[in-house]
Amino acid sequence: MTYVFCYHFQLDDPLTQLKEDSKWINLFDFHWRLGIDGLSIGPILLTGFITTLATLATLAAWPVTRNSQFFYFLMLAMYSGQIGLFSSRDLLLFFIMWELELIPVYLLLSMWGG
Repeated sequence: MTYVFCYHFQLDDPLTQLKEDSKWINLFDFHWRLGIDGLSIGPILLTGFITTLATLATLAAWPVTRNSQFFYFLMLAMYSGQIGLFSSRDLLLFFIMWELELIPVYLLLSMWGG
């Protein structure tokens, strides 16, 4: 899915593309603002590539033997948090995505890390 979004990204347009802007929490006037610009397209592609390689490595070379469904759920949650982190256009959303990305990383390292 990441590669499809990046395929539709126009490199000659310097503005933010593929925007999402909606009201999130009315009480505090928070918005859910996501978008991809020229600076965030590189880390998004790199995240997609590394996550794909890590998933293929766990399927082929180092298969996960215990709690494999939870392992792949945490991988997907980590990946989603990183994509949200790199595409956030709001400091509050950036912080929330950063924290949502760190929780699966901690669980992955504590349960399956060396």
